[in-house]
Amino acid sequence: MSIIPSNGLRVSREGRISLITVRCRVFPHARVIILERGVRSIISTGDTLSFEFPEMTHEKGTTAPYGIIELGAEIFWPSEDGFYTGNANGFINISEGRISRWFFEQLNRGRMFQIYGAYDPYSARLLWAYPTSSTEYNDRILLFDRLIPSPFGQGRFSEVAVNTYVLARLATVGVSLDGG
Repeated sequence: MSIIPSNGLRVSREGRISLITVRCRVFPHARVIILERGVRSIISTGDTLSFEFPEMTHEKGTTAPYGIIELGAEIFWPSEDGFYTGNANGFINISEGRISRWFFEQLNRGRMFQIYGAYDPYSARLLWAYPTSSTEYNDRILLFDRLIPSPFGQGRFSEVAVNTYVLARLATVGVSLDGG
C-alpha cells in the first residue's frame, strides 16, 4: 500500500519514494524536470546515484511536452500562461503581458499538446509550431529571436503563417555527423 501526499510523491511501506506523473520530461543539462503541472529541480546529494527533486513551482508546467526546447543549460517551454526560460537556478516568463494574451487568443487550446518546438542552430531563434483556433493542425510558427532587443524585455517575438505539424533540428549541408 502506498501513501500519496499532495506533493506528488508516492511513499511505499519500505520507504521508497517515487514521483507520480503522467507526463514529464527530464533535462539533465538544465537540471530540471518539467511536469504537466509543475517544475522540479534536480540536485545531486553527493552520491553519484542519489538525487533530490525539490519543487520549484506547482504551476508553470506544460501540456506540450514536444514544445520544450533545450539549448545548453537553459530550457524554453510553453506553459498555460506564457513562455518560460530557465534552469535549476530559476525561471522567468519571456512572453509576459501582451505576447501571452495575444498567443492564447490565437491558440487552439484543446490541441495545445501538439505544439512542437525547435531552435535554429545558426541563429538565436527559437520556433514553436502551433494550431490556431480555426484549425486542427499546426498552421502558425511563433518565432522568438533572443538577440533582437525589445522595448518590452529580452528578445522579440514574431509569427509566420505556414502549415506544418512537426518541427525538428536536423543537420544541414556541409555539416558532417562526426563534427568535421
